Amino acid sequence: MARGSHSFKKSTVRKWMISYLVATLIPLFLVCIGAFVVLSMSSSFITYSNNITASFVQSSFHDVLSRINEIKAEIVVDTDFDKVRDMNDISEVSSLDLFYSSSDIRRLEQSSSKVKELFLYSPAKDWYISNQSWGGTNEMAKSLSLSSDNAESESILREEIWDVRLYDLSEDKILILMPLSYIRSLNSNYVSVGIVVSKNDLFPSVIDEFHDVVIYNEKTGSLVYSLSGKIDESILSSLDFGTTKNVGNYIISVSEESIMDLKSIVVINKSIYFHDYYVLIGVIVLILLVAIAFGLFLTLRIVQRDWLHFQAAAEASGVDLEKLPSGQGEYAPFVSSVSDLKAQKEELSHMVSKQRKSLQESAFRKLLNGDATVTKETLSALGVEILSECFFVAMCQSKEKDASEYLKEILDDSSVFPFQSEYGEVFIINVQETKDEGFYDSLMERVEKDEVLSSLSVSLFHRGLESIRDCYLEAISVNEY
Repeated sequence: MARGSHSFKKSTVRKWMISYLVATLIPLFLVCIGAFVVLSMSSSFITYSNNITASFVQSSFHDVLSRINEIKAEIVVDTDFDKVRDMNDISEVSSLDLFYSSSDIRRLEQSSSKVKELFLYSPAKDWYISNQSWGGTNEMAKSLSLSSDNAESESILREEIWDVRLYDLSEDKILILMPLSYIRSLNSNYVSVGIVVSKNDLFPSVIDEFHDVVIYNEKTGSLVYSLSGKIDESILSSLDFGTTKNVGNYIISVSEESIMDLKSIVVINKSIYFHDYYVLIGVIVLILLVAIAFGLFLTLRIVQRDWLHFQAAAEASGVDLEKLPSGQGEYAPFVSSVSDLKAQKEELSHMVSKQRKSLQESAFRKLLNGDATVTKETLSALGVEILSECFFVAMCQSKEKDASEYLKEILDDSSVFPFQSEYGEVFIINVQETKDEGFYDSLMERVEKDEVLSSLSVSLFHRGLESIRDCYLEAISVNEY
């Protein structure tokens, strides 16, 4: 028996645990799922936004390079630069001609708001001319301060270049180096152009601390410039124009077309950009774990307490939990107890009703026998309501429906008390005092019209309980007649 109780308790407690945990933990999981959904939506938005940012970068970069190419074209076709373009040694040209060339450079420099400084130099012939000075490339390297190491800066200006180079001069300035002409036969002295531009002009203001702008040479497959200086060059290969991809921990957007074989690429490091999101999700997960642990502890305490109340209620209702199989519901003990109680109540009510009916028949039988001990108070105690002192007795038969129900239907304002006698079913009818002799005529007309009763014998009206015997005898006489 104890084994059965243990099984019932185990199954009931398990159901309670599941219901409590579902009600407690589902909201927490929904919060966690919501956080991940927000992160996913934010990632999609940033991917789209990064693609737009790459277009802005391409437009700005294109504007700057277009102006530089215009300046280069003027230098190539302007006869004032003939001596400079063909100069093998700076000592070959007079100071006056160098001054004029410097003035022309200043004029070109001032023709564009995007160009902050402009100079020409020849890495092969070791000379430079800027807007206000000229000399050897080592002097130019010192004035530009490309690196903390002057030797490194000088080697940059002494290197022959046939592509575009970008270097950081300061936090807000960038140096762009490119050959005056890419056609070697037109540029025998390897004359190159140096242009200093603002980062804000080269890269639009949409670039913030989370973005990295990369200039990549598609032809040589090499990194030309990185705004942060921290980009992994290996992730930049095999990127199509106008696409945005997730590569490792990066979101990479490539411009729609190249400019002088250069790709403009905008990169977002997801670990940095979504740092706050990750922290938030970490906090939510931590709260979720704490809530789960606390919820489990609290659920166990609640279930133990509820089981004690359940057990006490079952014992109070007279149910033995040790006799219940585990397959029944957890409230089966109470349902069984209530069902048993209802059955007992109905059985007792049936017994009381049967006993009362038997006593009523006995009282009416005494009245029919002329017993004067049965009074109105006696009948009231037995549940018989006396409407008036006026009575009559009816004897009838019906094959279609119950005669008692039919009489109660047509005599709706009267009391009908049926009982069995040796002459068949007899009805004592108590009517209101207002009834007169016309009552019989209307009664007979109704009976004849309905054709429910096969026979009907009634006595006259009599007054008082003691007159019921006379009513009965009259009804018998009418029936025999």
